[in-house]
Amino acid sequence: MTRRIRSATKRTARPVQRARRSSDPRARRGAAAERLCAEGGLAAELRIDGTSSVIGVVADLRTMKVRTSVDVPASEVAYPLAAAKRLVRMLAEAPADLHVQSLVEGENGPRGTLERLRPEPGDLLPRDGAPIAGFRLTLSKGMGNSRGNTESGFIRSVDDAVDRFHHGVVAHVGAVDARTGRRA
Repeated sequence: MTRRIRSATKRTARPVQRARRSSDPRARRGAAAERLCAEGGLAAELRIDGTSSVIGVVADLRTMKVRTSVDVPASEVAYPLAAAKRLVRMLAEAPADLHVQSLVEGENGPRGTLERLRPEPGDLLPRDGAPIAGFRLTLSKGMGNSRGNTESGFIRSVDDAVDRFHHGVVAHVGAVDARTGRRA
């Protein structure tokens, strides 16, 4: 997948490995197999050069959906409503079925689709007035179930989901500096 992203975006995409380098690859594969059996999904994280965020990819084999997501920090100098409005403005070209969720310390905040949030970005604000730490942007896509690299294949559907997310969402958000809220 990372080679295809590199050719499509002209940037290098690298898998993010949260485990220490000294950890046993066999143990990591065993843990991934256990998660697949218990949760019914495969998960990976990618970092594309030129972006400050990590793209999470989850292929849920039970619901036959591929979810791509990225966390965007909220500006520390802006009021919460100003941060929500700014995010919605930055996502003007993003798909309408993009899910946006505010992240609050220790819990998840309100969420909604971009289509519903465009006229009223204030719906992202927590009712109790808690400060917003950031936003999680998630896009889901149906997944193919055949083997191989055909149009209806699993691999192609994951590649297409990552491409759609990168070009439709991550490219518009860009690298945002959490302290000032300005693009880098």
